[in-house]
Amino acid sequence: MIYVVISIAVIFAVVIISGSVLRKNIYKEVDRIERWKSDVTNRPVAEEISRVKGLTISGETEEKFESWRKDWDDIIDVHLPDIEEALFDIEEWANKYRFKKSKELIKAVEVQLEEIENQIDNIMTDVNELVHSEEKNRSDIGEVKEKYQDVKKYISLHWRSFGKAGNHFEKKLKEVEEGFSQFEEETLDGNYLQARTVLTTVKEELSLMKEQSEEIPSLLIEIESDFPAELKDIEAGMEDMREKGYQLDNFSFEKDIQAYREELPKLVKDVENLELQKVRDRLEELHRNLEGIYTSLEEEVDAREYVESTILSIKNDVERLQYQLQELGHERGKVELSYRIPEDEVNRQQKVKKEFEQADKSWRVFKDLFENKKQSFTSLKNMLKDLSSDLSQIDKMIRASKETLYTLRKDELKALDNLKELRKQMVQEKLALQKSRLPYVPGSLVDEMEKADEMLSLASKRLQDLPLEMNKVYEEVEKASLQLQKTSTYLRETIEKAELSESLIQYGNRFRRQSPEVDEALMHAEQKFRQGAYEEAVNLALPAIENKEPQVLEKVKERAKERA
Repeated sequence: MIYVVISIAVIFAVVIISGSVLRKNIYKEVDRIERWKSDVTNRPVAEEISRVKGLTISGETEEKFESWRKDWDDIIDVHLPDIEEALFDIEEWANKYRFKKSKELIKAVEVQLEEIENQIDNIMTDVNELVHSEEKNRSDIGEVKEKYQDVKKYISLHWRSFGKAGNHFEKKLKEVEEGFSQFEEETLDGNYLQARTVLTTVKEELSLMKEQSEEIPSLLIEIESDFPAELKDIEAGMEDMREKGYQLDNFSFEKDIQAYREELPKLVKDVENLELQKVRDRLEELHRNLEGIYTSLEEEVDAREYVESTILSIKNDVERLQYQLQELGHERGKVELSYRIPEDEVNRQQKVKKEFEQADKSWRVFKDLFENKKQSFTSLKNMLKDLSSDLSQIDKMIRASKETLYTLRKDELKALDNLKELRKQMVQEKLALQKSRLPYVPGSLVDEMEKADEMLSLASKRLQDLPLEMNKVYEEVEKASLQLQKTSTYLRETIEKAELSESLIQYGNRFRRQSPEVDEALMHAEQKFRQGAYEEAVNLALPAIENKEPQVLEKVKERAKERA
């Protein structure tokens, strides 16, 4: 039971302490807001509003003055007392431990004070603007009127240089005078801000008139004198180029120049209506167009130089390629008698023929246009460049085709050389057989040598085929080469075994009287030797002799090396 009482006491103490802390914080917030309210109350709003009393209190000024004073009175008599009362309510709610309610009121009061401050700032800003406008109007009106006199005088002195635009200036000057009258009326009526707007408009209008009055004479000179003269210069230059043989009818220069000339009166009218920006933009565009014409004419001169300096080399290229194409045809005809030309090469030669026919046609068209002056040099230059590119491609294709045909003949010659070497080697192998003086040539060796002869003959026959198919030639020459290698190896082995068997029999003769077994083995070995079975002869003689002389094989081979 005692623990329950203690727990309740502790909880109660915590509540009391927490409440005291929260209430203390609320009081601090109330003090802060009270200071804030005092700062608002002490702001010199009334003094600022009283500055307006030095102005004419009527019209716009009177309306604003009454509005500001009413707003300030509402702040002092209504809003700030409401805030004061709200602060008492906040403290009362805090004393009752209604802290949430207190905080809500604090936030509401802060919002209200912020709105009051914004309202005061707006009043101060408006007052300053009104007073400043009045002061600025008094300081600027003299300057603006002086500027008006300067502009009016300038227009009067240069009246004749404006053309009909002078009438617009005269009208605008009257509008400026009316603006001055309106300014005075607004000022007398206390409408200083409206008067400021009027004066600013008049000042801007005078600045614009000053700029326009200084620019119009130069624009009219450019439109009525400079630009027409430039058009005449271009026309004179074009006429001079025609006399020198240039064909300009394909250009639209004359039509464009006439259109520009017909547009000039409209530009004059735009100047008279003071649409100067529009005129400036159009003149810039017209000058760019003239620059384009000049550029095109310069390109035409350069193109003529290119055409006249290139035409001979193009003519020579056409004739050279025509001759080379004919040569290629003749060469192909010769090669076709002996070779089967690859399909891709046939297609390439057909293609190059068609492309040359087209290029030759383009060349004849170019000559007609050039000789009869039917086209501009710029166009002819482009035609020559395209033709030059086509001829270059044709030249590459002809070179490639010639290389292919040469490669076919080169392979034939190479195959002939290889076959010649193989035949030479075959003769050497036959001589080696003859020199060996074998008592008997094995039938298998004869078969291999005959087979090699047949393959060499077949390879030679392939080289005589029409058309010649090099793939088959390569195949037969390779077969003959492999067979000859096999025959050569077999021949060497046969000769070596024959020599070895003969040497063994000769070496073993010394043991015949001593051993009937050796004598019998050698008799059989001699029989095989005479029959051409040299390997069998070795196999019969060697074991019998080794029984008497274990190192016989090494001794026989050593003696053979010494004899060699």
